[in-house]
Amino acid sequence: MRTKVFEVPVDSIVEFAEILEENEFEGTIIGVEDTELKIRVSYEREDREVILDLMEMIDGSDNDNGDD
Repeated sequence: MRTKVFEVPVDSIVEFAEILEENEFEGTIIGVEDTELKIRVSYEREDREVILDLMEMIDGSDNDNGDD
């Protein structure tokens, strides 16, 4: 089993949680920083694509702030 820690903006937490649930991943909140939650996600190697999608979703939410 592998793990990855995500810093999820509060405004993206519902979408993030839905993806975890759809893929039956285990996620644990390990901290709170400003407007982000630190979440440790456990996954199997074959689920790497979903993890990459989650990373892209989180990175994309950062790009949406203030670029208008």
